[in-house]
Amino acid sequence: KFFATCMDQEARDKAGIEPLKPTFAKIDKVKNLKGLMKLTGELHGGGLAGPFFSFGPSFDFKQPDLWITDLSQGGTGLPDRSFYLDEQKSAQVLPLYTQHITTMLTFVYGGDKEKAAADAAKVVAFETELAKIQKDRTELRDPVATYNRLDRAGVLKLGKGLDWKGYWKAIGYPKTKLINVSVPSFVEALPALLEGTDMDTIKAYLRFHVINGNASDLSSEIDAAAFGFSAMLTGQQQQEPEWKRCLGKTQ
Repeated sequence: KFFATCMDQEARDKAGIEPLKPTFAKIDKVKNLKGLMKLTGELHGGGLAGPFFSFGPSFDFKQPDLWITDLSQGGTGLPDRSFYLDEQKSAQVLPLYTQHITTMLTFVYGGDKEKAAADAAKVVAFETELAKIQKDRTELRDPVATYNRLDRAGVLKLGKGLDWKGYWKAIGYPKTKLINVSVPSFVEALPALLEGTDMDTIKAYLRFHVINGNASDLSSEIDAAAFGFSAMLTGQQQQEPEWKRCLGKTQ
């Protein structure tokens, strides 16, 4: 049944962004960081990777037979921090990324390009701030620096100011005990960044990542827009056939 639904492009074209409206309604209702952490847990648990940070099951690097969870940096829509902070790279990519966000938010805002463009600029500015507290790829490859196993209390202390208990419950790991924090400095800096960002910017950021992350399940127009930008980054010439992509989603 899922495969047949996935292959029904005509139905997806007709639906447009309708399947995402319940999620957008939840975003609209967020009033504070407590509600934001709950919603982030729901989004991560539903398969949307990456808003604000990453979290999921992992094996313990020093005890490979022990399964724990891993909390790491995330939140940016471009491959790594250099696309935001390197002068040459950012000059080439950020205008294109801003235009892509504008395109995707235009779908969300019912064709309101002016509002979409204004929010796109806010999203890029916010992601640039996220990039500033991230580590670069070289640092992330250091197995010693990225091994920082903590218990729940340790994460609550490190990321003080965010409702991690509410997040863990929402994502489906209410009793998680051991957490490897790959980038402690990121988790430590995140609360202040979120507290200092206005909620309208955060909501625009979430709307973009929700539609962009689900683009392949939406209309052909939305799917093509998302792939077009992705192809620019990856060099991929064309998408896999629809049947192949749908088959992959069933596994």
